Amino acid sequence: MEVEGEGRTRFAPASAAVGTHVFVAIRGDDGQIQLNQADEDRPFGSWQAMKFKTDVAPALAAVGNRIFVFAKGLDRRIYASQAVLGQPFSGWFELQGGGQTDASPAAAAVGTHVFVAIKGLDGSLQMNQADLGHAFSGWSSLNLRTQTAPGLASVRDRIFVFATLPDGRVVLNQAVLGQAFSGW
Repeated sequence: MEVEGEGRTRFAPASAAVGTHVFVAIRGDDGQIQLNQADEDRPFGSWQAMKFKTDVAPALAAVGNRIFVFAKGLDRRIYASQAVLGQPFSGWFELQGGGQTDASPAAAAVGTHVFVAIKGLDGSLQMNQADLGHAFSGWSSLNLRTQTAPGLASVRDRIFVFATLPDGRVVLNQAVLGQAFSGW
């Protein structure tokens, strides 16, 4: 089954859900981030351009009744746009802290907290976070160097960060919300 609307990309799609509403975002062949959405058991609609250009895949995260789209700008900085379900997206804003990357960001949420991880330009793995309705805290190092984009996932009150080492091994670090990371 193809997602309706004739969206095309050569990059990994990002997806997230708010209740029974599913969102998928891509970097289109023209470099624009495009978004499509559907309610459970209903067809997807048309792809909507989000008026933002990137050269890598975007990331999505759902927090409460909000969907966040994260993307690397052509200036290498990390930007976000968000929407409350059923309302239009806000404009794009840069995440606090001046983080820069040459790879795709990763995003996930734990409760009302949204997390974004990037591979910094120097290869350092960095994370930024915000509680819903508050500013992002700034980029902090996760004390690991990598050559690839990270992965994030959440389970109940935990955030999991996945990264690759220079020799190709995959490693993980995790934290319970409000506590320090356990170590790689």
